[in-house]
Amino acid sequence: MKLYHFTSREGAREILKSGFKPGDDGLVWFARHPAEVWGSSDQRVLLTTDLPEEVVSPFAEEYVCDEDWDPETKSWVKGECVAKGFYYALPPHVANTVKPRRVPNSRIVKMVY
Repeated sequence: MKLYHFTSREGAREILKSGFKPGDDGLVWFARHPAEVWGSSDQRVLLTTDLPEEVVSPFAEEYVCDEDWDPETKSWVKGECVAKGFYYALPPHVANTVKPRRVPNSRIVKMVY
């Protein structure tokens, strides 16, 4: 199964050199389609990896919800949610079983639009 992960230029260099590192939640997040990848505006490099479906399917998230900052409560609250099957939260040791590849920027536009 082809999975996608957006990152910064610096992050991509490090991932391609040393592999994926765990995020704040201890996991590495992937999407099944480039247009579904969430990320901040500095994440401009798209990486792709091919992992067997039977390896990644246990890590499919039933619902993935964005978080929004609530200034009144001064805490993060559940925001927009998407349906099951689009996102995979992989432990780094699973994400690193196959070396990722960088998707050329010229291909990203064609893949997303």
